[in-house]
Amino acid sequence: MASILVPYPYAGSHQRANAAWLGDQGAAVVVANDAFSADRLADEAARLRDDAFREPMARAARRLGRPDAARAIAEELLALAERRPLPSLTDEAAA
Repeated sequence: MASILVPYPYAGSHQRANAAWLGDQGAAVVVANDAFSADRLADEAARLRDDAFREPMARAARRLGRPDAARAIAEELLALAERRPLPSLTDEAAA
């Protein structure tokens, strides 16, 4: 899915960093909060209606997606609670 991201400027730098990473990967349009306006939103939304612009962005977003993220996090938390080795570290060691 293509998206327009406007990182909240008062949340620390993590939103800017995450948005920049997605933008750098071609998976999102990033607009700084101070550059955001109704006109800018309308312009960016119009760009997303262009298949030639939107489709590569959507492919990039799908490539980066982690549909199994909730399951992976739950497995990590259960391993921590049960004092077992973390699956993410065990998987890396086996690879």
